[in-house]
Amino acid sequence: MARFRSRFIGKASPVHFFWGGADLAATRFSGRRAPKHPGGVPNCADWVQVLAYSHEVSSCGFWPGGDAEGVFYAYAYPEPAGFANWPVLAECGSLRPVNG
Repeated sequence: MARFRSRFIGKASPVHFFWGGADLAATRFSGRRAPKHPGGVPNCADWVQVLAYSHEVSSCGFWPGGDAEGVFYAYAYPEPAGFANWPVLAECGSLRPVNG
C-alpha cells in the first residue's frame, strides 16, 4: 500500500486502519468532483457516502475476512469503464493491472 501511494504526486492518505471492517487501506484523491454517490451501502447512512465520495478516489487495501487468507481489494469512484474486469498479477509483493 505504501508503494501504491508513493508514486502518486496528488493528495493521498497514509495507510490507515478501518476499525469497523478491520481492514488496512490507502487512498488517492484526484481533486476532481465526482457524481453524487447513490448511497445504499448496508449499515451506513447515505449522507456518509455522499460526503466520502464527493471527489474522485482510488483506493486499495487488505481485509482479513472473506476467506482463510483474507483478500486484497482495489476500487475507484466513480468506477472507470472496464475497471472491474482488469486482471491483476502479483509482482514482487504488489498487485498491478496486466495492461498497465
